[in-house]
Amino acid sequence: MSLRLPALRPAVLCVALLLTGCSSGQWLREGASPVDIDHDSFDCEREAARMYPPSITKDSQFGGSSSENKKCTKKGDTTECNTTTTPAYTRLIDANEGRRSQAQDSCMRGKGYHWRENR
Repeated sequence: MSLRLPALRPAVLCVALLLTGCSSGQWLREGASPVDIDHDSFDCEREAARMYPPSITKDSQFGGSSSENKKCTKKGDTTECNTTTTPAYTRLIDANEGRRSQAQDSCMRGKGYHWRENR
């Protein structure tokens, strides 16, 4: 007998892995089994991902080791210069991560759970 999981959108799966991978506590509800908690948590993660799908944007930091490149061209008696600034670093971030996490927390609390930090 084989167990088949329903087809999931890759974004939902990635969000679920990210949220569970950084956990420093656990959701608890009186009378809830580990299977109940996993089921409710997955439902809330999926709903939060539907409400706030990943929105990947660039986050550029200037200053520090950023560099400037100045290019000048002469046209007759006039010189025109353009300067481009290269950021010290650019990274990709998910602009909806915080809202998605808050939506999941709200969903779990709505189902009667509370969060307990690991000690």
